[in-house]
Amino acid sequence: MIMGIGVDMVSEARVARSIKRPGFLEKVYGPAERALLEGRGMRPQTAAANFAAKEAFGKALGTGLLREFALCETEALRDENGAPYFPFQAGRRR
Repeated sequence: MIMGIGVDMVSEARVARSIKRPGFLEKVYGPAERALLEGRGMRPQTAAANFAAKEAFGKALGTGLLREFALCETEALRDENGAPYFPFQAGRRR
């Protein structure tokens, strides 16, 4: 049941500055997600879209991301058609 609809927005300029900082990518994006970003030329638009998708995912859980997952543990990836998905692995813990 959908209880609400919202828009998650992230500043592209802020993400562009952040991805240049050491450690930011490892803290926020998982390995497969970093490979996706690198494959797309490390575009700030893609990094910002992934960050917004993670925010939306946390809201959909009803708990937020930082309480249940580290940001880098939740990866927003794309299938062969470009549709986003969140892969899960059983038994994966922080």
